[in-house]
Amino acid sequence: MATALIHSYGSVKPLELRLPVAKSTCETALKEVGKILQLRKESLDVFALFCGEMDKPIKVLQPSDIVPVGTELSLQRWYMQTDEYKAIRHDDAAIHHLCCEARAKIQRGDMHPSDEQLQQLEDFSDPFFPTERQYLEVAMKVSGYSMLVARGCTVVEALEDNAVTLCPGTLVTVSMDLCGLSVKCEGELQRPMLHWPWTVVRRWKRSASAETTYIKFEVCLQKQNAGILTWICLETPQALLLFQCVSALCAEIKRGMDDKRALLTDPVPSLAGRFHDPLREWVDNTLFTSGPRFSKIK
Repeated sequence: MATALIHSYGSVKPLELRLPVAKSTCETALKEVGKILQLRKESLDVFALFCGEMDKPIKVLQPSDIVPVGTELSLQRWYMQTDEYKAIRHDDAAIHHLCCEARAKIQRGDMHPSDEQLQQLEDFSDPFFPTERQYLEVAMKVSGYSMLVARGCTVVEALEDNAVTLCPGTLVTVSMDLCGLSVKCEGELQRPMLHWPWTVVRRWKRSASAETTYIKFEVCLQKQNAGILTWICLETPQALLLFQCVSALCAEIKRGMDDKRALLTDPVPSLAGRFHDPLREWVDNTLFTSGPRFSKIK
């Protein structure tokens, strides 16, 4: 037996979970964590186990993955949940953990409440009359709540779009949600954010070297009334997590497209849909509709 330390936003100290060496799957470990934290069974789909630092995880464990004992682990909300409140509305423990995570993300700058929302969140954070359920209902509507944010990514190849040029070596923050992929230079408030909806992202892939990992997105840029395909190449230790997230996003988008549901040859169950791999067809068959024509392929 070995001890796995699992951090969470809702606990001051990490949980100590005794597991058989190289035998316990993530699904089994998640159930044990749920018992310790008194999470209801139906709430577990809202959460996932991540490898890496709490504020900079490198990957999310799939249900069948063996839990890597000795690696820093954390219990966090899975970004792609779209109807989570139905699952956790009667679970005070789950609501507490989600509230703690939302507070941390607001402090970190990953979520951006409006002035009105910020005032409501402060009112519901009164230590004498804590109302976490109401706090969470407001937090779920805040911009960035369901967004994956990866800081400290490095631009590998020069990129120019909408009069914004990113040179190799530029540090950027990458964010993604159901609305699309965004890249913003770090420390520069004057430079506008680059944003591409998923309808212009043709494909994605990742690679690794001895020192680091890379992720690339092929996007269609509009230049002189023509669609030009180009690659956005980023160096980041979170490349695998970004790859997992974009695959899950596509699964979520596919499920929401009732008028194109017939294109799904392999239905995606709710749990397996997080990590469904053959989603590259999404690009050609379902979402890639941008650009009047392609004059050049880089």
